[in-house]
Amino acid sequence: MIFVKRIFLTVFVLSFLLFGCSGSPLSSTTSSGSKGKVTGTEGVVFGFLQEPDAVRSDQILNLVVVYSNKGAREIYPGHLRFCLTGYDPSILSFSKRCQITPFLEKKDILFNTDGSVDHFVEWDSRINMPSNVNTGFKQEITINACYKYQTIASPVICIEDDNPTLEKKCGFSVKDLGNSQGAPIVVSKVERELSTNRVLVKIEVTHKGDGVSFNPNVGVSNCENINIAHRNVFNVNQVKIGQTTLRCSPNNPIRFNKGKATIFCEGNLKTSNYVVTPMTISLGYNYKSEIKTSVQINNRIKI
Repeated sequence: MIFVKRIFLTVFVLSFLLFGCSGSPLSSTTSSGSKGKVTGTEGVVFGFLQEPDAVRSDQILNLVVVYSNKGAREIYPGHLRFCLTGYDPSILSFSKRCQITPFLEKKDILFNTDGSVDHFVEWDSRINMPSNVNTGFKQEITINACYKYQTIASPVICIEDDNPTLEKKCGFSVKDLGNSQGAPIVVSKVERELSTNRVLVKIEVTHKGDGVSFNPNVGVSNCENINIAHRNVFNVNQVKIGQTTLRCSPNNPIRFNKGKATIFCEGNLKTSNYVVTPMTISLGYNYKSEIKTSVQINNRIKI
């Protein structure tokens, strides 16, 4: 058994009241860089509890994988699926090649600072030794993990009238983005430009995980042979400034090019002076990671 040590931290989140020119307060939780926010570039992390080395033909092959959620989004039942592939099914006959998982709590800054507790998934198979094989041979086994995930970034943006005759009060354009958001796909940069009663936002998204993203409209049950057209893409769920939803392009799904993608968003935000307000950037995708092992199968010695 693997026991995960939980560290309980008490964190006081400071909320600052930020005022616009109208005198109406806009409440926003701010921090320096990533302070007070979940960071990291991991989602589901998994590996063999004990990687198998060799098994005799009269034994049972047992595979146990330990996994946990190290990211900032919950995983609901049925949204994470493990599957075995790559082996010869005439030699290895696992009863449940694919298995779905229960709810996994998310990583947060208060209680689950290390992510969810460890969970286990297990497979057993008898060995169907070919009658004409007298020596040992290897079987390659790949375990895929496919799951539904999100990235949510919450920087703070300052908007002011672009009239050159007015005093400029914004000391920044966008801040408190951080360098990661507790997910394998990261909102890495946000820039804003202003025009009359309109705001333009340029968002850079970077793939930093060790797997591959795929179209969230393709279910996790269909992830073993993902069509190339559905690979290396994600959706923009929503981009908001305060309570204003922005219009974004290109259309979903958005494809990575060498691990990066750029989104352009715009919206009508009228302000006679300046305002500081929270921004929400929500991205949705499915994600696939895999591990591999090679098992030596030895023929039983007959006496």
